[in-house]
Amino acid sequence: MIDVAAPANATVVLFAEGPTSDWALPVPAAIAGAPAGQQRFAFEVDGLPPNTKPDGATLTLTAVAGERAIEVPFRLD
Repeated sequence: MIDVAAPANATVVLFAEGPTSDWALPVPAAIAGAPAGQQRFAFEVDGLPPNTKPDGATLTLTAVAGERAIEVPFRLD
């Protein structure tokens, strides 16, 4: 699960990219339960290259709202 700082009425789309182009991660889905001022997303760490483990990998998370976007690295522990 990932929480993104954004008002409840904002349309936010979240994307997740693996550390290399051969990762095929799903698009995170918006889910309920976020604290006030945030939106919550969830996705499975699925679509990894063969024989790859996600432990220690750094994903790039990109939140897009209208014409604005922010990209944040996120390390999987």
